[in-house]
Amino acid sequence: MAKRASTPARRLRIMVSSTVHDIAPLLEQIFGILESFDYEVWMSHMGTIPNYSGNHAWTDCLEAVKNCDLFLSIITPRYGSGVADGQHGITHQELELAMQRPIPRWVVAHERVKIARAVFRKLGKDSSAARGELFNILGFGAGEEYKKMVRRDSDIIDDFRVIDMYELATQHGIPIENRVGNWVQEFKQPDDVRRYVSAQFHDVARVRDNIARIASASPASGPTTTSTRTSTKGSTTKKSRPSK
Repeated sequence: MAKRASTPARRLRIMVSSTVHDIAPLLEQIFGILESFDYEVWMSHMGTIPNYSGNHAWTDCLEAVKNCDLFLSIITPRYGSGVADGQHGITHQELELAMQRPIPRWVVAHERVKIARAVFRKLGKDSSAARGELFNILGFGAGEEYKKMVRRDSDIIDDFRVIDMYELATQHGIPIENRVGNWVQEFKQPDDVRRYVSAQFHDVARVRDNIARIASASPASGPTTTSTRTSTKGSTTKKSRPSK
C-alpha cells in the first residue's frame, strides 16, 4: 500500500517589531533574509501584517503579536511616532505583549541605548521611576518640558523609554538566576543586525525545535516572565499603516 504523502509544515510566522525611522532599508533587507529562509514575515513597513477593517491599525499590530510563532524586536534610539497620550508607543506595547507569550523571542538593541542606560546607572538611576525622578529634579518632569528636552537631544535618543524597552527585554527587574530568554544582542551597524538575523534564523529545524522546547517547558497559558500591562486603543474603522 502506498504511503500517504505527509502534509507540508506551515510556514512559521515571525513578527518583526521596530520603528521605521532611520532603518527602513535595513528592515527591507531583514524582510528579504527571512523570506529567503521561507518564513512568513509580518512587518508593518512591508504591509504584511494582517489587517482587519474593524480594527485600529495599532490593534492589528497587537493581534499579530498574539498570533505569531516568533518575535523579533529591533530597539533603536528612535522610540517611534505611534504614541498616544498616557500610553507606551506601539512598538513598546508589542514587546510587552510578546514578553508575556511562551514563544521564542529575539531582541537587538543599538549601542546608544545601552550607553545611555549606563550613564543613568552611573548616576544611580537604575529604573524607569528613578530616571523620571531625575527629570523632575532637572525641571523636565512636565509633559511639554520633557518633550522639548527630548527634541533637543533627538540626534542621540529621541525618547528615553527605549531604555525601558531594553530593560524589559533583559528582564532587569527579575533576579538574574530566574531570567529566561533575556539575551539582547547589541548592534552598531546594519551589518551587525543582518549577521545576527542570518545566524539565528537560517536553520528552520532548530527554530522549530526551539518552539517545541519552550512549549513543553511553559504552562498551558500565562506569561513566560513577570506580567506586563499592555494597553490598546479602541476600535475604529480607520485603515492606515501604523506610524512607527
